[in-house]
Amino acid sequence: MLKHWRPKKWWSRFLWIAATYIVAADMLPNLLLLIVNCMGYLPYSDRPGPGWQRPHVPSKDDLQFFLGFAMLMLRPTAIYSTAFAIAGTLFGLCSLSRWTIRLIAALPAFLAAGLMMAGVGWMIAISSFGVYLAAGCGLAWALFIFPLLITPRAVHFPLAARIALPTVLVLSGLLGLLYPMLPRTPEAAVNVDLMRLTPGTQPYTGLPAGPFGAEIPRIVQSLNLRGDIHGGEQLMQGNSGTSDGIEALFIATQPITHQESLNLPAHGAVVYLLTGDKWTAYPMIGKKDKRMIVIGPGGDPKYDGGTLKISTREDKAVRFSWYPGIPR
Repeated sequence: MLKHWRPKKWWSRFLWIAATYIVAADMLPNLLLLIVNCMGYLPYSDRPGPGWQRPHVPSKDDLQFFLGFAMLMLRPTAIYSTAFAIAGTLFGLCSLSRWTIRLIAALPAFLAAGLMMAGVGWMIAISSFGVYLAAGCGLAWALFIFPLLITPRAVHFPLAARIALPTVLVLSGLLGLLYPMLPRTPEAAVNVDLMRLTPGTQPYTGLPAGPFGAEIPRIVQSLNLRGDIHGGEQLMQGNSGTSDGIEALFIATQPITHQESLNLPAHGAVVYLLTGDKWTAYPMIGKKDKRMIVIGPGGDPKYDGGTLKISTREDKAVRFSWYPGIPR
């Protein structure tokens, strides 16, 4: 019976693999979490936290909550399901045996389902139980469902290709799953200030010594700037208490007319001065940090200002007007 049920066309097998993975890695874990929740164990929540409670019949709110969470997981699950469907198609072309497929697919399926539950589950403070439950569902799918949906190719590729293609595919998939967890060199903290200097006679000596030392005031004093200072915007990224951070002061002596991405030093301090529509760094930057500071014109029709952003941050640029205000 199973032999007659097995899909014949490659596109049919592709869709079955994708659909069954979505059921196994998304729908089934959420159904089991709902059952566990009704049995008396709360598998999520930061307050009061996961733990035992009174068993109950599933309410409308319970059903809506877990259905909504399943829909939240659907998009990333669909991405992983497509990857497994592509892998399954290639495994069929390479005529791999079912036990070989089980062996090489078990770990990727276990990690993919578990990491996906952990990532999306952060939104509801999912417990470790929920993560391992989803990972177990992914593992069961790889052991019992996935191999049955793959039909070996009648005409075999050369043996070297049948070994190399699945090996590269599995290793690249594992690297993609594990890459976010690999150790990285910590980034230096960044402290950025953007200010406006208008014509005046008052000497400007710079900010007080920041968390990284007295370099900024020392650089500003060497520039012999005079004028009235107007506050703009400040951005920070990372732990500002570290001693090897980056401090940057941007001083605009004229309105900002265009957007520009400016380099940061790998460590230490830098002062940028905007004159003649050009930003100049003091001192010149040698080794650069991979992050850049993006500065652009403001959007207020009445008052001059600007926008400020750290290039690696996904949020939008901060838009501001100078204070005290500078009418356009």
